[in-house]
Formats: sequence, C-alpha cells, structure tokens
Amino acid sequence: MGAILLAALRHPFAGRDSAKKLVAGSLLNLIPGLNLLPLGYALRLMRDVLAGEETELPPWEGWGSLFLDGVRVLVVGFAFALAPILLHWLGAGELLTVLAFGVAAALEPMALVRLASFGRLGAAFEIGKIWQDMRLLFSGYFPAVLAWLAALFAYGLLLVGSRWPLAWILHGFIGFYLYLLFAALFGRVGSRTRMLRFTYR
Repeated sequence: MGAILLAALRHPFAGRDSAKKLVAGSLLNLIPGLNLLPLGYALRLMRDVLAGEETELPPWEGWGSLFLDGVRVLVVGFAFALAPILLHWLGAGELLTVLAFGVAAALEPMALVRLASFGRLGAAFEIGKIWQDMRLLFSGYFPAVLAWLAALFAYGLLLVGSRWPLAWILHGFIGFYLYLLFAALFGRVGSRTRMLRFTYR
C-alpha cells in the first residue's frame, strides 16, 4: 500500500509539461462553472490509470467530454453526501450522522472507480456491485480510503486556518492536486481488480 500511495503522490508531477497541466487545472479550479473541468480531468486520469496508461498526466483536450464527466463526478459526490446532510438537517444526532458519513466516504471512491471504468453514471450507484468490488480489494482499498480521509482532514485544517483570498487560492491549487491524487490512488487500487480492467478495455 505504501508504494501505491507514494506513486499516487508523485503522479501529478510525472511526465512532460506536468507543471503547465497543473497550473491550467488549478486556474480552472478557481472559476465557478469552469471548475467542473478539473473534476472531469481527474476522472480522465483515473481512466488512464485503470487502463495501465499511467506514465504522465493526460493532455487538456476534449473540453466537452471533460465538462460532462465533471458533471457526472459532481452528481456522484452530491448523491453520496445527501444522506449524511439530511440526517444532520433532521437532527438525527452526531453519532448517526458520523456513521452515515463514514459509510458514504467508504463507498464513494469505488463508485467513482466504477464510473471511470464502465463509463456509465448508473454504474456508480450499483451498491451491491460496489460492495463486491470493495471486498475483492479489501486489503488495499480501505487503507487507501483512510489515507484519503487523512489528506482531506489536513486540507480542511489548512483552509480553516486561512483567510480569503488565500483560502480561495489554496483551494484552486491544492484542491486540484487532491483531485489528481484521488484519481491516481484509487485508479491504481481499482486496476488490481481484473474484472474492472478487462471491462474497461
């Protein structure tokens, strides 16, 4: 797991013109509406990693498909956050809300792996198959989820301790890096399932 995490941390800096690609994505991530493009770009990276094409960041091209993929990623994220948000809003209590958040946080990465792998939005909501894939990858998947949550926690602390416009700038640059880290990390973990790799190809 350590080698996979280290490779994922380094991935955004790999290959030709990685600095230009990172800057482009970070700047787009600062602009409302256009910040869907970096989400789609991260999903494209995840597809490449799942397919074994992981030598460098993909080119910035196919803007329409990037935008649509960004919308799909946003829909998946909103759907998995909905239950914890509703429970909190309905006053269900902290314990139940935290439990719901934990379940959503465990399911969502595999949901996005399935979205990237199968190319269908519906694949991200096949809970039974998501759970099956999580069980197949148990030893690598759950440590990756914990590492991802730790990164998000550190990022949240950084934003809370920063004032605007620094927080906005940090969101653009560090936020985009985290998108790529997520894609590279769970793309590598997901590629270890033969079923996903074979179906994607």
